Amino acid sequence: MPTDAFEDELMQAFFDSLINFLFAGWNVVLELFQLLGDGVLLGLLAWIVFWTFAVNWVKFREMLLNGGCVALLLIGLGAVLVWANIAPPAGGQHNLLGLEVSNYIGKTMYVTALYCIMFLCGSVQLSGFCAGCCQFEEDEAESHAASH
Repeated sequence: MPTDAFEDELMQAFFDSLINFLFAGWNVVLELFQLLGDGVLLGLLAWIVFWTFAVNWVKFREMLLNGGCVALLLIGLGAVLVWANIAPPAGGQHNLLGLEVSNYIGKTMYVTALYCIMFLCGSVQLSGFCAGCCQFEEDEAESHAASH
């Protein structure tokens, strides 16, 4: 029967593909653990968790719209300047996305990427995607007359 041989070939090809898929997944897990050993992935994960779950983006957005974006830009500029002076790369240049850029440009790209991740976390929270996890208690503000 030719159909039995075809089915056996098909099943063998399926199992070979499944094994290759599992090996590829295992290689991804090993690479992630290597990044965890370097501390890069753990720090990035902490950054994402903080800006997604620990910040009340409704209030933070209001603060940014009332002029806080200038302070945020100055904090980023200060971070770039301090980070570039404290930890210059080996050889004096960063290799980012196939480009060799100077120390200050490289650090600016890193800080900009962190800010983009921060704002993406805020947009996720503001969209209501994690509304069950992000419920902030509102502090009752004192009336202005009570302090006099």
